[in-house]
Amino acid sequence: MYWLNGRHGEPFWDVARDMSVPESLSGKRDLYASLGQVALYDDEPVEHWSWISLFDELGLWPQNYSPLANGVPKNQLLAHAAKARALMLEAVARMPSHGAYLAGVKAQSKRGSS
Repeated sequence: MYWLNGRHGEPFWDVARDMSVPESLSGKRDLYASLGQVALYDDEPVEHWSWISLFDELGLWPQNYSPLANGVPKNQLLAHAAKARALMLEAVARMPSHGAYLAGVKAQSKRGSS
């Protein structure tokens, strides 16, 4: 994935950005860039969510969406998004604050060093 780097003026990254990419990877990149879909091959070692994260973090964004998405009614999409939001908010509500978490880590490290 070095070929997606945005670092310029550094020899290693400049060469990496210009290197040839295997067809299987360039096809995966092109499909994601055009429709936001990830092609998975037999015995794929990486989950499709990992590919999405990698592409997004490296600045490769889909230019369009899959036409398959048009087959899902809008009310179902909205209901799914609302349910996902509620689940995330519930999970966040159960989490300690940042300060409380750090205090716990500090207390744990003190116990471990005794």
